Amino acid sequence: MKKGKSEHYIKDEKLLFEHLIEKGTEKLELYCDGDEKPIKGDRLTQLIHDLLRYRERFDQVVKNNIPAGILSGLIKLKVDKKNFENIDSLVETIVLLLDKLIDEECREKYGYKKDFLNVPINFNSERKINWQDESQLKSHLIEIENVDGEVRAKTSHGLSNIDLNENIKNVSLMVDLDEETGLFKFFVRGLNQGREFNIKFNADFFDSVIMKKIHETYEPILPIDRPPFVLKSGEEELFSVNTKHQLLDGVLVGAKKGMTIQRYKGLGEMNPDQLWETTMDQEQRVLLQVRADDLVESEELFTILMGDVVELRREFIQENALNARNIDI
Repeated sequence: MKKGKSEHYIKDEKLLFEHLIEKGTEKLELYCDGDEKPIKGDRLTQLIHDLLRYRERFDQVVKNNIPAGILSGLIKLKVDKKNFENIDSLVETIVLLLDKLIDEECREKYGYKKDFLNVPINFNSERKINWQDESQLKSHLIEIENVDGEVRAKTSHGLSNIDLNENIKNVSLMVDLDEETGLFKFFVRGLNQGREFNIKFNADFFDSVIMKKIHETYEPILPIDRPPFVLKSGEEELFSVNTKHQLLDGVLVGAKKGMTIQRYKGLGEMNPDQLWETTMDQEQRVLLQVRADDLVESEELFTILMGDVVELRREFIQENALNARNIDI
């Protein structure tokens, strides 16, 4: 990594991000919505570190074809098991999520919360909706109708799906009861930037280890999660963004300005002086031990990945693609 006459060697991606954060937050000030005093100095540096840790966990879930906007909204609502205990709390959660996702243009287009909620929601017809359920649903502007055996929420537009914003489109929902647990669950289907999704959200999803980790990393970010985020350098406004992910990207992009970053895939790409500084110098080098504890398993994996049978290799890639990390293409 080189900037001006200064040159540094950094071991991996994690250390690179840490260096960029340290450099990228120098002399910067962040204003969140409603703030008169900026976040700056060590506090801003720590915040960007927290955002990076949060996004690492967040991306692990998003890669499973869950739209980032939907996941972010549910995290911000602090959804957990109690939200699935009865139909009233579940529908309240759905409506609060929709409030965060649907933009002004779509609110006007579909008459959101005018007379009806005006969002296509189906209810499992095998479970009868009783009068108490109907009364609770009406408090959320949902009136039930039965059309050709389908139990669904009334809408004034009569559409089977609607757009929520420029990214999340053709959306419909279904509410169901899990007979085994006695808890409710809901499904969301639609298109996210043109890609189809169909997701089930239930208590188990929010009780999973990864979701608990996401909530842990989100906790220090919660007090400042009030967009828009405005980043300044002195009196100059550098940018204004509406998501914490855009804020993190903006800081990292700004830190790379005027900087040349070169990656080395192998020792043969280096000049002799670079090879000495990074690898051969006993004061600087890092030695790692690689062991094969199970030779049979190692041989089997090697045969799958490097052998002549293409089908085995394809199956391995399909099964493990979402678990891949640090791929160098």
